[in-house]
Order: sequence, then structure tokens, then C-alpha cells
Amino acid sequence: MFGRHKSYVNKEGYKQKYKPSSPEARDNGYVAVHRDVASKKNGRPLRANEVVHHRDGNKLNNRPSNLQVMTRKQHWKVHHPKKA
Repeated sequence: MFGRHKSYVNKEGYKQKYKPSSPEARDNGYVAVHRDVASKKNGRPLRANEVVHHRDGNKLNNRPSNLQVMTRKQHWKVHHPKKA
């Protein structure tokens, strides 16, 4: 699919890295870096209903301090506060 590329940015703007050993890796061995970093930060794989929010809005800023794990519902409320 991506040959020997170790990483790339997907069409949604998230960095993907080839890391088949990650609990967050998909079948092709690639993992969304923000999910991998958040999983390590929390010491466990993320649950199916959990997403990773970039506090500063920069999808490429994957520093642990910029990432916040929350449910899909919580994440929707962060991005749509007037509708919550």
C-alpha cells in the first residue's frame, strides 16, 4: 500500500507511522501517531469509544501534553459547545 515508507500524513491530516507492534496498529501495520502516543501516556490501549483530542488544534502536534483522551460524546461537545 505505501511501500517502504515509515510514515505519512493521511488525507485527514494525521501522521501515520509504520509500527505493527503497537496495540493501536491497523491490519496494515500503520498506527495513527496521536493514538499511539496517547495509549502510551495512559498505559493502556484506547477503547473503541475513545478518541484523542489535540488541545491546540494542530493534528501534527503529538506531544503527550497536547493530547487528551475522551469519549466520542465528550469530543463532540468540545467542538460543538453551543449544541451540547
